[in-house]
Amino acid sequence: MDNSSMQDTSTSLRGRLVSAMSYVVPPVLALLLAGIVWETWVRVSDVPIYMVPPPSEVLKQLFWEFDFFINEGSVTLFEALVGFSIGAGVALTGAALMAHSRFLERSLLPLAILVKVTPVVAVAPLFVIWFGFGPVPKILITALITFFPVLVNGVTGFRSVDRGSLDFLRSLNAS
Repeated sequence: MDNSSMQDTSTSLRGRLVSAMSYVVPPVLALLLAGIVWETWVRVSDVPIYMVPPPSEVLKQLFWEFDFFINEGSVTLFEALVGFSIGAGVALTGAALMAHSRFLERSLLPLAILVKVTPVVAVAPLFVIWFGFGPVPKILITALITFFPVLVNGVTGFRSVDRGSLDFLRSLNAS
């Protein structure tokens, strides 16, 4: 390897590093500034710590109770993933049906829109009454929130497949 190719590699690496830093540094600085302003505001304004804890207290609590946050975070992550999977699965199934049948689309889309415009705040207490305080209402709320955007984008995606690609796959007996 000659000197010029090594220099080109180091120049391109330096350019990529500078480019990456230009994306990373501004949000990090903004977050740091927001934390400093928050900490200063809480300390200066005599706000009770139980109402608005300063970031230093939040980080201290996170450090001392790390296992608790990991355990609770894993439960939340599980509920979110299950809810997303259910919502996306039902929505993609509905989208596939709607993409192939205008009758089904005209029949089911108004119901999907009704689900979308119903405030989650109105439905959440009903889910808690019906299913209790366990993971089920949280999973169902996540599925409900996920359902409509995936349905609409699924129908759009299924309908926008290139006819030439479909013909090519049919010629190969693809399923």
